[in-house]
Amino acid sequence: MVFDLDLMSQYDESWRKLILERSKNARLCISGTIRGGHFSFDAFFVNLLHNHWPRIRRLDVFVGDHYLLETDAWDIFQQPALQLEIFKLYFEEEGSALFSDPDSPIFANNAPVLREFMFPDTSTKYMSLQAPWLRQLRSLVMISGFGASELLETLRELPQLEYLELRESILEPVDCNASIVCLPNIRKLTISNTLSTSLFFLKHITLSPGASINLLTEERMDTHDRVSDSVVDEVCGQISRYTKNYINNDYGLAKSIFVKIGPPTFAFKMRKTANELIPMPSENDFRIGIFSNHLSRDAVPKMMACLDPRQFTETIRLEFIPYMIDIIEDAQPTITSLLRALSSVKVMMTSENGLRAFMNAQSEYPDILPAMDTFWLKYIEPTSERFPQLLLDFLHSRRDAGKPVTTINISDSSWQFKEKLDWGYLEVIDGLTVILRHDSQVLDHYTCGTGNPKTLDMRTV
Repeated sequence: MVFDLDLMSQYDESWRKLILERSKNARLCISGTIRGGHFSFDAFFVNLLHNHWPRIRRLDVFVGDHYLLETDAWDIFQQPALQLEIFKLYFEEEGSALFSDPDSPIFANNAPVLREFMFPDTSTKYMSLQAPWLRQLRSLVMISGFGASELLETLRELPQLEYLELRESILEPVDCNASIVCLPNIRKLTISNTLSTSLFFLKHITLSPGASINLLTEERMDTHDRVSDSVVDEVCGQISRYTKNYINNDYGLAKSIFVKIGPPTFAFKMRKTANELIPMPSENDFRIGIFSNHLSRDAVPKMMACLDPRQFTETIRLEFIPYMIDIIEDAQPTITSLLRALSSVKVMMTSENGLRAFMNAQSEYPDILPAMDTFWLKYIEPTSERFPQLLLDFLHSRRDAGKPVTTINISDSSWQFKEKLDWGYLEVIDGLTVILRHDSQVLDHYTCGTGNPKTLDMRTV
């Protein structure tokens, strides 16, 4: 029986009690949100855990203000979990010790059918890497408390894993010469940690062909040393290795790609599907994000250069965001090489700086992006006074080359960030469709050359 906490919180105590009675001895699936400080509902939730723990099959709960619940609310998790298959507990913020008796391990080391596990504090206080239930998991989220080296050794004994997430508080590796760990069934690996710890895991883990990765590295504020060239080279090697493994010779998989460059950032995303009308969501099949104030000037162009353009010949949608004009100068050869390979791209979404980089590439190779017919202006910062002429030059050059842009989407700048501009100068491009606003409910557009250019003056909206 499913208990939706979000739904049940909307009803009174007597109704919740009735539903619980009707469940009789059925196994329970509990999901939703609980926020400490709501006495009646808090009491219901704690009672549900403490008096019906042996019946719970799935627990997937987000907890806000957990410190406002009873101090022994979570002690039930130290009891054997004989029916539990899925256990995912998310806390809005970190807090003090969860268990009143920190010496007793979670589930008393007895959870024989558990398949998915996430707990706010996976430290040595509450669990052991020798816990027998770890060996049967298919999904594991590790948040804190263990060293990277000992965790890697444990992964050798978890061949059934299909999803693995390694979060921020994992300690730096001790043994950097460890042997490779193969995870033959993994479908997705998520790592969010410092560059050095992330690189340690990347180098020592081999995923199944086609597996995706979500990598987010961010250096701590107290890190002052410049990232060495050798580390940058190792990072580039791992980006290339995991990208090739994800595509796995099926180049048609990468239907959408996203590239963001500019000190101190290199971000790359890739999806197996492409929706031409909406920006790429933050959760993607494949994502790499490197953020560090200690990267050298040439590090980001080198990371971009490690992407093999031949892997993206069937990409339909390109989102390309260079932050600063300096990065374009450094990375222009690599940018040009990538753009030349994107023979199937129909939609290019980029900023003013990105458009400049495209025009630089097009001046050298006029046949670049031959299939592109839609341009989407991505708002990063207010456009310059020179942007109108740049945009017209772009549109005229595409038309003169026999590859006209038929649709331009300006909704990102005109509505989301309220940069009110007069786009009336686009009236000279007969037949061009200008999307003025696009959200889940409204698609507002104008066709240039139809005699009403005032529609393009967003200053009056």
